[in-house]
Amino acid sequence: MVQVSVNNGSIKLLKDFKNLSCGGSLDISPDNKYIVYDIQQNENSQQNDIHILSIDGTMDKKLVGDLGNDSSPFWAPNGKEILFISDRYGTNDLWKLKIENGNTIGVSKIVKSDLGSRNRILGFTKDKAIFYSTNNSRIDVYIADMKMGANKDVKRPLKISSLKTKRNMNAVWSPNGQFVAYSRFNPFRDEILGHQQQFTIYDTESGTRKNLDTDMFGNTVMFNPQWTSDNEKLLIQGMIKDDYQGGLFLFDINTNKKTAIKVSDNMTVGKIDDSYRFYTLSNDDKSIFYFSEDKKSILKYTIKSKLETTIISGSKTIHFFELSNDNTKIAFGYWFENDKNLYTVSTSGDGKQKLMEFDCDCADNVVSWGKDDKFIYFNDGKFRNFKKLLRISVDGGDPEEVIEFKDIFENGTITRVNIHPDENAVLVELEVGKEEVWKLDGIFNE
Repeated sequence: MVQVSVNNGSIKLLKDFKNLSCGGSLDISPDNKYIVYDIQQNENSQQNDIHILSIDGTMDKKLVGDLGNDSSPFWAPNGKEILFISDRYGTNDLWKLKIENGNTIGVSKIVKSDLGSRNRILGFTKDKAIFYSTNNSRIDVYIADMKMGANKDVKRPLKISSLKTKRNMNAVWSPNGQFVAYSRFNPFRDEILGHQQQFTIYDTESGTRKNLDTDMFGNTVMFNPQWTSDNEKLLIQGMIKDDYQGGLFLFDINTNKKTAIKVSDNMTVGKIDDSYRFYTLSNDDKSIFYFSEDKKSILKYTIKSKLETTIISGSKTIHFFELSNDNTKIAFGYWFENDKNLYTVSTSGDGKQKLMEFDCDCADNVVSWGKDDKFIYFNDGKFRNFKKLLRISVDGGDPEEVIEFKDIFENGTITRVNIHPDENAVLVELEVGKEEVWKLDGIFNE
């Protein structure tokens, strides 16, 4: 934690967190004498405590600490109390604690019970009311039938994710179609490493789940696991604490062993996202395809030779791509303010062809190639709000509708889909619920 002068830009170190992660929330007292902040309880903990630091450096101590997670400290307008969020009783509750000269007065008291999940204190009004946001949405993974012309009963979906986790995402079929891998969102975030990578493997034959909690970290949205051809490993993007090594690793789902494939030391979550925002493993496990950092090229990395080559490059920003099953072609598209077309190109970089033009300013359209590479499947709808699944022949022509999602899901938003290798089923990620902003009055009436 540092103090930066607005006059001359000089920097003063206030606090070195060493190996602990700051929870990401801090607030300066109205008299500019103290800072309250949340910090990891210990190096291996996923819980935070709340500390107070005097700006003159004479005081630095714990204010709030218990077995629960205490976070998001905020000074009251009068400078005599702090508010914070704690889950010590099993729900995320809003608490307050009186402070005088940097010391606690009395004990903490609950102001509001159960704020919901993924909450945040936004600030105060002049009349001392508090605004906070809460997001009670959840994302679950379903398997739906995708037989052409099937009726509603045939398409009735099967939910495969557990109720224990509120955000399940990045679902992908194994090459043999027996397993599904998806990531489970861990709300604890290390400021340097990001979120811990936690996956679940669902077996469609037995109906059982196997949870994998790795020692790797990263950006949950970017996890994007990729199966190897033997159905036993996942190629995942992430970081480990040793030398902050980050990049692409192979993770064995049976032994939990990880193998570095393309990594660098002294990485950050942001650097990894820039380098591997989207990547795909070839079906022969020999190559990895990903964007250049400026997103204007598609690159190929040959694992054995460690050689990186450019497949296609230009002045436009590329938004998405999908590799064909025989590893010979790529379907891709640009950011839509520049170009609304779907293209194909060979993995040698030759033969770029326009296949169709999208009707809307969609995002992440292309889902996958069909099993014989005769069709390309794509979504119709806005970003993380897909309405239909369609497909188009690689020879061109008019797209045909495969699924209209409202026929299967009466409520919620479709955020992502993934096609079964045999084209007989689809993984659907369904988000229900919404973010809300609340106003709370009367918390300082005592």
